[in-house]
Amino acid sequence: TDNLGNVEWNKTYGGSSGEGAYSMIQTSDGGFLLAGGGYSSPYDSWLVKTDNLGNVEWNKTYSPGPAWDCIFSVVEAPDGGFLLSGSAHVPFLIKTNSSGEIEWTEYFTGANGLSANDLVPTSDGGYILVGETHDYSANGYYYRKVWASKLYRDYNIEWCRNFADGLVALSVSPTLDGGYVIACRRLGRDNGALVKVSNLGSVEWIFEIESFAVTD
Repeated sequence: TDNLGNVEWNKTYGGSSGEGAYSMIQTSDGGFLLAGGGYSSPYDSWLVKTDNLGNVEWNKTYSPGPAWDCIFSVVEAPDGGFLLSGSAHVPFLIKTNSSGEIEWTEYFTGANGLSANDLVPTSDGGYILVGETHDYSANGYYYRKVWASKLYRDYNIEWCRNFADGLVALSVSPTLDGGYVIACRRLGRDNGALVKVSNLGSVEWIFEIESFAVTD
């Protein structure tokens, strides 16, 4: 759309089997990159690069896992390539070149990670990933937690943590003090939460956001 919300162009991408885009960025060349997953390939991660008018320049599918996998977040790397985070039943990070060809794939098997739902650059040149993990209590009860991992600028892991029982991280933003605030959903209830962690991933506070109904 233009700056007043008027439609300038409208495009549809993918096949006939339910592809979906979970993340989109504008790239340094003025085009766009859409990332997600679908069932046409089947169950593969999916990446589409377009020009500034939405015309497809290239279209890629990836299979980082043995079964279902999906990309949930994408950023442009300093070298013009792309970083793709998602889930293949463990969190993954894929680095591609500017044409979408895979250069390497990293799997995060620490802290019982399940999915990397958001990926954000940090002020030190590194990256922070957040998502969800799975764990078991002493009596065998299965539950979810927030999963987070901080990377150095060379993509090596600085730290990897899980915390906050019952919460799933959906997005993350760096804070002015060098830490991070993580937006979460509490499973089993219609509630959200904000979790503040330090630069080393230690939880400083959790703020619960109670659901409410708006009535006339």
